[in-house]
Amino acid sequence: MLEIWAVVVAVGCWVLAYKRPWIGLLVSPLGCIYVSVIGAVEDSLPIVLLGPGVIIGTAIVILATPSDPLAEPRPKRWARLVLWGLLIPFVSVALFILLGLWAMPLFLVFAMYIVSLLVSGYEARRTAASVVISTVNASMRQNLPLPMALESAATGRDDVAGNVMRQISRWLVQGYPLSEAIRRGYPRCPGHAYGMIVAAECVGQLPAALEVIERDMHARAERRNMVNPIYPFYPLALIVVISLVVSGLMKFVVPKFNAMLGEMAGGQLPPATRLLLAIYRTVGEWLGWVVMLAVLMGGIMVIIRWWRPRRPDRPGPLSMMEDLIRWYLPILHWFEQNRSMVQTIDGLRMALAAGNTVDKAIANTLSLDTNLCFRRRLKAWLAAVQQGQDVAVAAMRSRLAPALAWAFDTRVNAGNTPAVLEMIESFYRSNYSYRVNLARIFLWPCVTVTMACVVGFVAYAIFSPMVATIYANIDYIP
Repeated sequence: MLEIWAVVVAVGCWVLAYKRPWIGLLVSPLGCIYVSVIGAVEDSLPIVLLGPGVIIGTAIVILATPSDPLAEPRPKRWARLVLWGLLIPFVSVALFILLGLWAMPLFLVFAMYIVSLLVSGYEARRTAASVVISTVNASMRQNLPLPMALESAATGRDDVAGNVMRQISRWLVQGYPLSEAIRRGYPRCPGHAYGMIVAAECVGQLPAALEVIERDMHARAERRNMVNPIYPFYPLALIVVISLVVSGLMKFVVPKFNAMLGEMAGGQLPPATRLLLAIYRTVGEWLGWVVMLAVLMGGIMVIIRWWRPRRPDRPGPLSMMEDLIRWYLPILHWFEQNRSMVQTIDGLRMALAAGNTVDKAIANTLSLDTNLCFRRRLKAWLAAVQQGQDVAVAAMRSRLAPALAWAFDTRVNAGNTPAVLEMIESFYRSNYSYRVNLARIFLWPCVTVTMACVVGFVAYAIFSPMVATIYANIDYIP
């Protein structure tokens, strides 16, 4: 009787997922626990296996349900995440149980496939952001009704960009401003674009902000399309593989060679092998597990960042930690400060062009996607200006760029602040692009040489004991 109830609960969860996806997702874990407990009580293996099948079946039903263009897209996203999150451990464990160590190549292929899916999804999201912003910008330039223009542009499109434009159009029709419509209909909108739109709406400079956002997206797309001599993730993958291989060889293989050399020829391991073994013993025998844990945590952080982009108005713990790391690292600090300066100058220019006062213009920049440490300096600048201090002096005391203080210096640039800000913005943008290309030119050769040295040293340290063993046994060959 209890087994029948377990089947009824499983089927009920699947039907509920078809009718109400959100409720089905929330109820499926409870159904899984209920069915699994019944299977354990009745000592029935099929019912126990049906427990996880409740969650997997719920996700499959939600993904297989025909999608309404105006329906909420997030249930399908969460169902896809749940499905992959359950299938990956199950497939990995099944491969290792059935094939043992021979499953390692298949596991690596499966991991590469998952990474390729994540990379393709990330590229599709970036393409969707560019398409949506370009469509909104073109519609506003032509003075078209934005909801109707987005709905027309989304007609016949079943990709991410079409779905996003339909969602934004739905919220615009209900009377929400563009920033709120994007927050509700496009929660994955890039943080810099969303922050700029929010700041521009406050000062009535939305068309100018969209022009800036579209220009930045095109510049980033051009930098991404440049040919890299090394794929950025290749060094990380190489470090992981070398760490795992060295950990296994230093634990199981090299001690055997050491014993053989000591017994046959009274010798010892070659110097390179002794150095690598000392490094391994210093780091500890948990090197492989530490690397795997670091890779796992890094992958989780990347997925969280991919799933929930930055929100300037509500920075999460991951965004705060990321900003702190970028701000206090020597090389990344310059790029982060430069990026925040460009965002700030864009916000100041828009606010001043709309006729706002300096304090209101500074307050408007706090909604931009700048580094949190840099934003503290902006808040200090705003507080000093509101207390009546000179704008240029307050900028210098707040440890902002001297160029920004020079733009607001009334003794030098009286009434010419917008033009000076435009010149400074052009300088910072060109300087940023120059430094990025310079870092690309000098960094990748250094990475190539370093990887070659590491691989060569590890290969020599691993194979030299074999050669030493062969030479030690030559005397025993008649």
